[in-house]
Amino acid sequence: MFGRVAGLILTAARHPVNAALSGELANSVLGVQIAPSPICVNHLVRRPGTRGLLDNRAAPAERQSGTWSRGIFDDDNGRPGDILRAGLRGVLSGLTWIGARARWVLAIGVIAATFLPSLSATLRPFVPGFLVLVLCVSMARLDLDVLARRATQPRRLAVLSVWIVALMVATPAAIWAGASVIGLPQAHVAALVYTFAAPPISSAPAICLMLGLEAGFALELTILASLAAPFIGPVVTKALLGEAVPLDAFDLALRMAAMIATGVVAALAVRRWVGAARIARHGGAFDGVATVVLVLFVIPIYDRFWELVLAMPWFALGTFAVVMVANLGGQALVAVAGRRVAERVGAPLGLAGSAGLMWGTRNVSIYFAALPPDPLFGLYVALYQIPMLFTPLVLGRVLRGRR
Repeated sequence: MFGRVAGLILTAARHPVNAALSGELANSVLGVQIAPSPICVNHLVRRPGTRGLLDNRAAPAERQSGTWSRGIFDDDNGRPGDILRAGLRGVLSGLTWIGARARWVLAIGVIAATFLPSLSATLRPFVPGFLVLVLCVSMARLDLDVLARRATQPRRLAVLSVWIVALMVATPAAIWAGASVIGLPQAHVAALVYTFAAPPISSAPAICLMLGLEAGFALELTILASLAAPFIGPVVTKALLGEAVPLDAFDLALRMAAMIATGVVAALAVRRWVGAARIARHGGAFDGVATVVLVLFVIPIYDRFWELVLAMPWFALGTFAVVMVANLGGQALVAVAGRRVAERVGAPLGLAGSAGLMWGTRNVSIYFAALPPDPLFGLYVALYQIPMLFTPLVLGRVLRGRR
């Protein structure tokens, strides 16, 4: 019976990514979560010969629509403002350079953050704002209208809802029960519940595309799960952890909803102001912006990191073990089990790898930003970044189903 039900869900999940969706995905960073690099997916699909953002020869439609801001680049006589144009070209080139090396920049940023305790402490109050910026930069790359039309089709919405309940309700309940039975410290139990009550990292679709998995479905599920997080997460965490959650469910939901809604509104504003065509043409520069924002976001996560590690080395080591099992272990377990079910029912094998990736890598940073500062939870979130940085390298073959 379980195999049949799982087969129906897996088969219903399969769909070809249409041209509009694949175009957006192939030119997206999708790097909402702090750890995996904002994978430069746009570099997989190049568009040679396109006009530059600073090219003053705007298309007629751009001039008529008013989206081409001529006054920024021209002087009063209509001649190009060479100095400003050159400066902006330099900025774009720098951001594109950073975006092309996003994974290395992020890895260096994580290492550097551990040795900048004063800067980490200074930036800690700005974590919610940084999260909004990360959401904004990531979602500005997407055609949310296309996604909304696809995901709200009745059959599609029903399938996605089942996946969301499994991801963010059933999984944290099972993890809580298992962690409580084996006697994990309360700090670890709470961190695990926060993790698995969070949506998948928003870079999951980009990683799926890079690994040849079901990226279209991962994109839809990730976006919908992120939007549903304020309504599901606080209720689940409060039901499982009780008074261990320092905020009541409504307050936590309000904080999460405020951050997500602000990020989405800002993304829509950026997309309308800049224009979808320019965003797509200059995906490399957007990769760079996302990388810089992610580095800024990651720095405050390492506030008091070495202080806590040196004061509680065994606890820190245990936390790292929990992180590795929850992240990499969760990905491998779901991918392998899902592949066996997929083989039995004839569902796409790439969907099993996508499910594993989304099950193991969660956007736990949303709780880090919404909850009051907690040093032990902060240590967990800081260590959680390490396996996510190396997921494509360490688990790529497992997720793809290769031995």
